[in-house]
Amino acid sequence: SLLHDTILARLPISHPQELVQLTWLQGTDLGTNFNWPDYEPLLTPQPALPGLFAYLSEEMNFRSGNVSERVRAHLVSGSYYSSLGVKALLGRTLAAGDDRTAAAPAAVLSYAYWGSRFGFDPAVIARTVYLNGAPVTIVGVTPPEFYGLNRLAPPDITCPLHVTPLPDGKSYYVSFFTRLQPGVSIARARAQVAARFHALLDEELKPESSWMRQSKLDVVSAATGEESVH
Repeated sequence: SLLHDTILARLPISHPQELVQLTWLQGTDLGTNFNWPDYEPLLTPQPALPGLFAYLSEEMNFRSGNVSERVRAHLVSGSYYSSLGVKALLGRTLAAGDDRTAAAPAAVLSYAYWGSRFGFDPAVIARTVYLNGAPVTIVGVTPPEFYGLNRLAPPDITCPLHVTPLPDGKSYYVSFFTRLQPGVSIARARAQVAARFHALLDEELKPESSWMRQSKLDVVSAATGEESVH
């Protein structure tokens, strides 16, 4: 029962069997983490599959008023919630408009963290808090059954990838997910991803990133959540 509840159970989202994750293969190495600056173009202008989104789990410093503590933050692209089919319990979730670097930095609380830190106070909406020193505005709270993409590492707070700037010389390593259209097989999705990836290489590849040409992308089921391979 414990194994089923923590690892084998499907995600509590609509049609979890449609959710897939991108993986990479280079020689004998297999992984699920992608260098964000190199692979961000997969999201635009023509995503390999509808609803492609990026996701990263990070420990961050959180401050609200006089309270400071470490929290688990999920940094995501704007179509994260719409692709998963998750609506807010209170306020709103993140949307495509929140991806714009000029957008006011927004954040969504998990139900559990809303209760433990803010006592289920509905007035938390529109409150400014700080993540790694950067101000963000709380715009919503997720339903109690939603724990993100990993039951063992649920988020306290979720915000757009651009909210906290990258340290000098460093990159985010994100995971990419998408939802298959009804009737589309994983095999067909693999073919679409491969075609989009090769187009990306031809259009966007920088000389210093030529190692990417040795990589192949694959698509695997994510019905039970994210893969743990890196």
